[in-house]
Amino acid sequence: DTFYVSSFDTTNKNNALDFDPVASNYASILGYSYAGTSYTELTIQCWIRTTNGNDQIIASFDRSEYWRLEVNGDGGSLGTVGFSVATDNGIFDFGGSIRVDDGNWHHVAAVFDNGTFSIYVDGVLDNTTTQGSTFGTGATRFGFLGTGSESDTEDGTTGPDDYFDGSIADFGVWSRALSLAEIVNSLNNCKVAGESGLEVYYPFSDGGGTLITDRSGNNRNAILKNTFAANAWNNGGPIIEGCASECESERDTVIALLNITPRPDLGPDICASSATIIDAGPNYTSYLWNTA
Repeated sequence: DTFYVSSFDTTNKNNALDFDPVASNYASILGYSYAGTSYTELTIQCWIRTTNGNDQIIASFDRSEYWRLEVNGDGGSLGTVGFSVATDNGIFDFGGSIRVDDGNWHHVAAVFDNGTFSIYVDGVLDNTTTQGSTFGTGATRFGFLGTGSESDTEDGTTGPDDYFDGSIADFGVWSRALSLAEIVNSLNNCKVAGESGLEVYYPFSDGGGTLITDRSGNNRNAILKNTFAANAWNNGGPIIEGCASECESERDTVIALLNITPRPDLGPDICASSATIIDAGPNYTSYLWNTA
């Protein structure tokens, strides 16, 4: 038989993108827009690292038309997460209370679920409330990472230009409301192409250049703007299992010698970097060598 082993090296951290407000860095999301009045569910998830507690936008599809996620801004307070949505009951600016401007990596998630607003920080519910039941004004809006959007065309008008000041990693947008359990489960794990409701997903595994590849399976890449690409990418991101090679590490063939008559129960799967004895009971002992 042929077997495969997978490994995860915790010494290698996932890529991230640095955003510099002095250079007006941002990224334009391509191939994805809103144009409706009855959207009912939304989730935005990402990791951020910043020491700036003032107004700065993480991502936006226009607060006045659809939604915006930010630090401080209209919804948050100094150093906390703000989440603004254009609901059927008017624009609602909502904010958390947990500070995220301490220079450490923080996982941020914002959820709209048929009028229920929730902000999570590091897998913990920060704040929740209700307003309206749907979102969207009907205008066409495209989005950006790191700055505001007023764009009715791809890579169009930005604003407000409260550029993000720090690093962003593992960014995703869903067209459904993720539960707390799903958020906690995905916090340190990469997402899988074709996952239900996953519209845009950037693990930032490109590592260079101006193209940010969408790994959702929807081919909605993003383009870095106003930046020297060599200075934007870094390997100082949070450890996110599997994302260094798009959710699965490289496969290596191993040789296994097994007494299969009768077929033994080898127990649970294990990972081994050297020859390992697999004890299948008093009558069966097999040896597994990793040939990598």
